[in-house]
Amino acid sequence: MIRRAPALVMLATVAPAMAGGWGFVEVTATAAPPFSLQQQFGPLSMADYMAGGLAAGDLDGDGRVDLVIPRGDFLAVRVLINQGDGSFADRATDWGLGTAAAGESIYAIGATLADLDGDGRRDLLLPGIRGYGLRVYRNLGDRFKDATALFALGNPGPDFYSVAVGDADGDGRLDLATAHWGSGSAPLDPGHLWLQRDDGFVASGQAWGLAPTFAQPDSGGDFTFTPNFADLDGDGDADLTMAGDFLTSQYFHNDNGARFIARTDAEITDENGMGAAIGDFDGDGHLDWFVTAIHDEDPPPNLGQGGSGNRLYRNDGTGRFVDVTEAAGVRDGGWGWGACAADFDLDGDLDLFHVNGWNVPNSEFTDEPARLFVNDGSGAFTEQAELRNIADTSEGRGIACFDVERDGDIDVVVQVNQGPGRIFLNTAADAGDRRWLGLILRGRSPNTESLGARIRVTAGGRTQVHEMQIPVHYLSTSPAEHVFGLAPGGDPVQVDVRWPDGETARYRTARTQRWLVLAQRGVDDLFTDGFEPPAAPDGTGSED
Repeated sequence: MIRRAPALVMLATVAPAMAGGWGFVEVTATAAPPFSLQQQFGPLSMADYMAGGLAAGDLDGDGRVDLVIPRGDFLAVRVLINQGDGSFADRATDWGLGTAAAGESIYAIGATLADLDGDGRRDLLLPGIRGYGLRVYRNLGDRFKDATALFALGNPGPDFYSVAVGDADGDGRLDLATAHWGSGSAPLDPGHLWLQRDDGFVASGQAWGLAPTFAQPDSGGDFTFTPNFADLDGDGDADLTMAGDFLTSQYFHNDNGARFIARTDAEITDENGMGAAIGDFDGDGHLDWFVTAIHDEDPPPNLGQGGSGNRLYRNDGTGRFVDVTEAAGVRDGGWGWGACAADFDLDGDLDLFHVNGWNVPNSEFTDEPARLFVNDGSGAFTEQAELRNIADTSEGRGIACFDVERDGDIDVVVQVNQGPGRIFLNTAADAGDRRWLGLILRGRSPNTESLGARIRVTAGGRTQVHEMQIPVHYLSTSPAEHVFGLAPGGDPVQVDVRWPDGETARYRTARTQRWLVLAQRGVDDLFTDGFEPPAAPDGTGSED
C-alpha cells in the first residue's frame, strides 16, 4: 500500500522587485550552516584552486532533496538534511561522516549521489585528489557505510574529478564515467569507464576504446573534467560526453552497449571545457550540449589556454553536434565552471546558469559574476543574472539546481572555493500565472531512478522532451527529477515515458502545481512509498 509523504511547510520569502515578477533571493545565512571549500594551509596547487563540489539527492526517503558537501583537505563532509521549510540541518555525525581519523586527509573535492546497488536508497561517491581516489558509501537509510572495497575501487590511482552515473552496457546496473585532470604522468587507464559487475566495478576504459583518447596533444596528460551519460542519437543507448581542458572535450557514440566510438563528425571547438549541461535547448526534441570555458580576449601565451568562451552544441537530430554558440548568445561567461540547465522561469524552455571565476593572485577573473542565460523559446538566450538577483561574484565551482521547498521552481546551491557557499531560492512559482508539473520516476531495480528514461510532456499543444539523468555540472550533481513549465490554462497534461528497458507508458493528469512520482509497472511499493501513486495500475490510464 502506498503511503503519502507529510505535507511540506514552505518557507516564506520576500521577492525583490524584478522584471517579469520572478528572480532569486539569497537565503544562505538562515537556510544552512556555513559551508565552503578550504585548505588547512591555503591553496598549494592548481588543483586546490579548481576544487569545490557537492551533490543533491533525497537521502532519507522523505521526498525532500538533501545535500552532501565536501569542505576541504582536513574538514569533515557536511550532510545537510532538508527540513521541509527551505532550510537544512547538518546531520553529518548521524550519517557517519562527521569526523576523520587523526591526521587523515579527507580531501574529497566533489560528490555524486545515486542508487548504485538498486535498493532504492541513494549511495554516495566522493572523488578526490592527493591520493584520496574515489570512495563509495552505501546508504543504509539513516547512515552511510564505507563500501569502497566492496565496489572494488580501493586503488586510488590518479586524481578523480567529476563522476557520472548511467547504464553504459544496458544490463540494468549503473556504471561510472570518471574524469582525471592531471599531468602527463597520470595513468589513462583505469580511469574513465567503470562497468558494474556482481563483484563491484571493473575498469573498462581501454576495452571500450576510451583510454588513449583523452590525452592532451602536446603533453599527453589527461585533462578531463565533466562527463555526462545521455542518449544523444535516440537509439536507446547511453552515449558519453566529456568536457575537458586544453582541447580534450570529446563526444562518444555508444555502439549497442559494447564500446564507445568517437564522433569525429561532431563540431567540438571549445578550448578549455570545464562544466557542462545537457538538454533540449531549442525545443526540437533532441538533446544538446552546453560547455563552459574561458572567455578572454587576451589569453596568456604559451599556456595552451584559449579565450573564445563557452560553447553550445546543437544536436542536428542524428546525434551530430553543430556549434551554435554565437547565434545562441552564450559565449561570454567569464571563466566558467559548474553549469546547469533548468526551466528557471517556468515558461516551458530550458535556461542556463553557471558560476565562474579564477582566484589565483592577480587574476582578472576574481569577483567575476555568475551568468544566467534565459531562453527566448527558440534556443537564443539573454543574460539576466543581475536582473534576476543571482549575479553572485563568489568563486563558484560546483552547483546543484533543484526544488528546495517543493514549490515548483528550481533553486540554486553554489559551492565556493575559498569562501562561503551560497543558497538562492527562486520565486518564479509565485510570480503570476505560471503552471508547472514536477516528475520523478521509479523504475525497476537495479535502475530504481530510471536513468536513461525518455520523457515527453505535452500540454497546450506543445511537447517538451527530457531525459532522466543525474546531471553532472562540474564536481557536482543534481537529483534525477524534472520540473516542466506549462502553458497557462487548464489543459490536461499528457506524459509519455520510454523506460530504460524500452517499455513505454502514457499518463494523463488534469492536476498540476505539484510533484508526481510515476512508477514503472511491477515496481515494488518500496520505491513509491511516501509519494504520489502512479497514474493507473497498468500505467496507461488517467490520474486525477
